[in-house]
Amino acid sequence: MITLAAQCANPRWVAGSGSALAGARPMGGNWPPPQGPSSTVRTGVPGASPNLPTMSSPPWGLMVRWMRRRTDLSKAVVIALVGGLGSLAACTGSAARDSTPGSTSSAGTASAATPSPSRTLPGSSRRCTLSAKLIPSCGVLWGIVASPHTTTRIKQVESRVGRTFNLVYRFHDVQDTIPSALEKQSVAAGKILHLTIDSRDYSSTDTAAVSWTDVAAGNYDSSLTAEAKGIASLHVPVFVTFDHEANLSRRQQLGSPADFVAAWRHVHNLFGQAGASNAVWTWVMAGAADNLDRAAALWPGNSYVDWIGWDVYNGSGCSSNRIDPSKFRTFAESMGVFFSWLQHTGPTVGIDIRKPLMISEAASIVYPTAPNLTASWYAAIPSVLKAHPQVKAITLWDNQGSTSGCNYTFDSVPSVLSAVTAAGQEAPVANAMRVGNRPDR
Repeated sequence: MITLAAQCANPRWVAGSGSALAGARPMGGNWPPPQGPSSTVRTGVPGASPNLPTMSSPPWGLMVRWMRRRTDLSKAVVIALVGGLGSLAACTGSAARDSTPGSTSSAGTASAATPSPSRTLPGSSRRCTLSAKLIPSCGVLWGIVASPHTTTRIKQVESRVGRTFNLVYRFHDVQDTIPSALEKQSVAAGKILHLTIDSRDYSSTDTAAVSWTDVAAGNYDSSLTAEAKGIASLHVPVFVTFDHEANLSRRQQLGSPADFVAAWRHVHNLFGQAGASNAVWTWVMAGAADNLDRAAALWPGNSYVDWIGWDVYNGSGCSSNRIDPSKFRTFAESMGVFFSWLQHTGPTVGIDIRKPLMISEAASIVYPTAPNLTASWYAAIPSVLKAHPQVKAITLWDNQGSTSGCNYTFDSVPSVLSAVTAAGQEAPVANAMRVGNRPDR
């Protein structure tokens, strides 16, 4: 059978140039916090509607079913006609999407089984669009935290899962260089960036060296302003988080909840003054139950937050190097802890729960003796997200955790990789596969 790639003149694979990150500071722009996923945690737009438009089926479906009642010859004619129209639509869609700003060609990157990112969405006659606040009109943004943090590594994972990632999540301290080389490459390739700016100096072993009161007092305004201008220079919307997982118990050394709120608001306002109007502010909490009692007091206010995010992990005791499959928690159970808290407690503390939601980190431990259990965790993602339509983005943590016993690298085991591959090709995740990083005007 002739493949779609063979029918289309020039299918394109949106990816970076393949060069490694070259940071100006030690560990800058990599995943520098030594703790990785925490042992206890890993386990917006006001008024945004949770029911965004869905895609309709191709209009010729009914025609095919009707014509099946005809003769074998008629069937052959219809099949040929539909196939031709489908190929033409896909190729035409390719040509249209190839003109999207920021897309790049990287021939030979994807395997033969990899779908062209230029095709229209599966089962759809129109493409998914993106708002100025990075809300997709359909589907769910699919992101990754890869290790090592290089374009080559991201492209390698993409080739293994048979699709591109919409989103790349990166971490910086308050004195880092933004954007990094990889981040520039990612934007040029049409990817959305999610950047965390932590109250840290990644070159120091002192995790309390940068307090929230220091940030709020303006002690880091010079470097933060430079970071803001770097984000502004990208000319596309960028998810920005100040101090992700501030509700972890160890973050209390940085100050009180009131200090955090003051620091968040100061950074938010500073970015606005520096021209970073493209920053999409994303509040990210740790999603485990034992951290939720600190979350409410850390809310910066509805006018300072665009998206609400949380991290979801199934660790099963890996931080103590005692992985216990009996502690397995499904994806629904893992993500549901914070989601339930948000729906029930959020409104009582003034949180506008209509804001779009993001699972900013998601991973399950790879069970050495029960990899299929891990596979089931990832396989459930599409069905769970269908039941939670306000979740508009999810980022997979394809990386090690806080200890050598916490292996969250999903492409290290064939059965787990297969589950992730299937999840990325299924609605609602698949619907936003080719949304790009530029809002539709």
